[in-house]
Amino acid sequence: MLRALHEDLSAVLTALEDLVAAEPVRERHSVTTIENLLSRGNAGLDRIRGRHPGRPSSHVRLRVAVEGRPGELALLLGRLQELEVGSDEVTSSTSEDLGTLFAEFGVTAVRAESLRRTLSEDGWNAERVHPIPAPGSGDYDPPSRDGRDRSSSRRYASRTSP
Repeated sequence: MLRALHEDLSAVLTALEDLVAAEPVRERHSVTTIENLLSRGNAGLDRIRGRHPGRPSSHVRLRVAVEGRPGELALLLGRLQELEVGSDEVTSSTSEDLGTLFAEFGVTAVRAESLRRTLSEDGWNAERVHPIPAPGSGDYDPPSRDGRDRSSSRRYASRTSP
């Protein structure tokens, strides 16, 4: 077990060194290495806590607004495939109030912010939706009417209030 831990820590150290060195060629590989190790760690922690790996406790949903231009959804699905999000994980819905099409998908909490940031940098309006609660956890706080994570809305409101 200690050898496996040593190998994992060495992989993290190498990945972090590559990121600090700002080697663009190795950046994606480094980020993927760290994401994979964190994901494995979360799965191990879930097993220790008696949960089954892959249960919703370590997942969140991201929502992306899809503009009304022809082919926009296909472009988004193509980009998600490049980012290793399966198109079978994507659901779509339309906001009657806003008349906007939204694509939603679940990802591990470890990858959520990285994916949200990448999609935003690509010009998509991507946001984190309320996390998927663990079964029986009692942590469920229903999303607001528009589906946004209320906790982040409250934080934003408190920063902007006088």
